[in-house]
Amino acid sequence: MAHKKNRMVELGDHVTLIFEDEKTMRYQIQEMLRAERTFEDAGIQDELDAYNPLVPDGTNWKATMMIQYSDPDERKVALKSLKGIEDRVWVQVADQPACMRLPTRTWNARTPKKPRGAFPAV
Repeated sequence: MAHKKNRMVELGDHVTLIFEDEKTMRYQIQEMLRAERTFEDAGIQDELDAYNPLVPDGTNWKATMMIQYSDPDERKVALKSLKGIEDRVWVQVADQPACMRLPTRTWNARTPKKPRGAFPAV
């Protein structure tokens, strides 16, 4: 999706920030509904409830952090060293003050409570 590609910032070889908007979230919801073969109203509403908090409201930015390692062994080691990365990433535009991450209202679309030692994921 060209729209999403223009919203991506690579942070090294394995970490990418994707600055979300309504269009990228709509695409993500559609992709999940297709992948999970969800056609019932309740299942569709669950996906909407999970992803809607990730849509910026016009006064803020929302970004998804993608951490990608194709090798499972390398991934296991890397994820241990990256624990807490979401609290060490910040954004700065020109000479404006750095903006640190603020927590969203939901931790994980599929997990009601933050699991110990887990990374945020949708």
